[in-house]
Amino acid sequence: RDAEGMMVRNAHLLGFFRRCCKLRFHGVRPVFVFDGATPAIKKRTVHARRAARERQQGNLRRVAEKLLLNRLKQGALFGEPAQPAPPAAAQID
Repeated sequence: RDAEGMMVRNAHLLGFFRRCCKLRFHGVRPVFVFDGATPAIKKRTVHARRAARERQQGNLRRVAEKLLLNRLKQGALFGEPAQPAPPAAAQID
């Protein structure tokens, strides 16, 4: 809890960090061991994040193509010469 008695977000992480700092202050070098397989819930979360990232990249690519196509159409309608796309828009990965 903070000075006003309110709950602190991520208090468990703050406590862990403070304990590590205190150990370091006293010359103790903490060692963290992560053994065993990845938990199933973490695997599902990583998979879901990867799928969402890939969907967003696909959406970004489609929107960029639509914007570029619309810009080229506008230029053709108003008789402007076609200009090359800026490098950032042409290299969306």
